[in-house]
Amino acid sequence: MNGSKMGGALRRAIGTVATLALVGAAIWFYALSPNLTLTSGPGPVTTAEPAPTRTTIESASPSPTRTPAPTRTATKTSESPPDPDLPPGPGGREPGIRLIATPTAHGAFDVVETVRLAEPVTQLTLAPPDLTSANPDLRGKRPVAEALQVKAAGGRTIKVPNTTLRRATVLAVAEPAEAFELRYRLRGVTVINKPSSAGRALGAVEPLVTGVPAELPVAVTVRGHSVRNLTCPRLPMDDWACAAGPQPNMRVNRNLPRRDALVVAQLDLTAPRVGAPR
Repeated sequence: MNGSKMGGALRRAIGTVATLALVGAAIWFYALSPNLTLTSGPGPVTTAEPAPTRTTIESASPSPTRTPAPTRTATKTSESPPDPDLPPGPGGREPGIRLIATPTAHGAFDVVETVRLAEPVTQLTLAPPDLTSANPDLRGKRPVAEALQVKAAGGRTIKVPNTTLRRATVLAVAEPAEAFELRYRLRGVTVINKPSSAGRALGAVEPLVTGVPAELPVAVTVRGHSVRNLTCPRLPMDDWACAAGPQPNMRVNRNLPRRDALVVAQLDLTAPRVGAPR
C-alpha cells in the first residue's frame, strides 16, 4: 500500500518536471527566435514581397508611341490657273459660253463667241441656231454663219472645211484644247415685224457650239442702240422677258443652260448701231 502511494507521487513529480521542462524549452525557443510568428496551423512560412514602386510599374508597361501628324504637301493639279485678262463668268474664267452679238443695219448679227469647256477636247461640233422654238415668223428662216473663224487657246487657228456654216459640222482639233473663240456673221435669223413701225424687226441668236453638256451655262449680250428688248422663248412663259441692263449693252438677266440658249431680240434697224466687239 505504501509502495503504491510512493509510486503515484513519483509519477506526478516526474510529470510536473516534464511539463516545466517543456514550458522552459518553449520559452527559450521563442526567446532565441523573435522574428518567428505564430500561425493558426501548420504550413510553410512565407515572406511577403514588397509592392512594386511607381517606377517599376512604369518601366514594365511600355509607353504608347505617338504617331506623328501627316505633313501636308502641295498637290499639283492638271488645271492651269485662269487667265486674269479673261472676263469673269462663263466662257471666260469659268466653263461655259459667252456670246456677244451686234446687229447690223440689214438685220444680220456680228458675233463673237468664246467657249471654255471643263476639260480639253479633240473635236468641236458646230451647228446653226435652231429656230423651231422661236417666234412663228422666225421658224421658217434658214440661219447661216458666214466668214467663220475659229481659234483655240493661245491663238492657234482651227481649220474649218468651209467658212460658211449651213449645217452641223465637226471640226478636228489637232492639239487638245478647252478654250476657243469663234467669230462670224449670222444671217437668215431676222424677220421684219408687220404691221409695225418702219425698221422694227425680230432677230434670233444662239451659240454655234453644240454637242456640249445641256447644263453648260451661256451668258448672252446683244449690243447696239437698235436693241429694244430681249426674250428667251425656251424658258417657262413667265421668264420669257429676260432683258437686263441699258443700251447699248443689253444682256440676258441670267446664265442660260445651253439647251435653252436661244435669245430673240426686238430691233429697230433704223437706229444707229455699235461696231462689232473686238
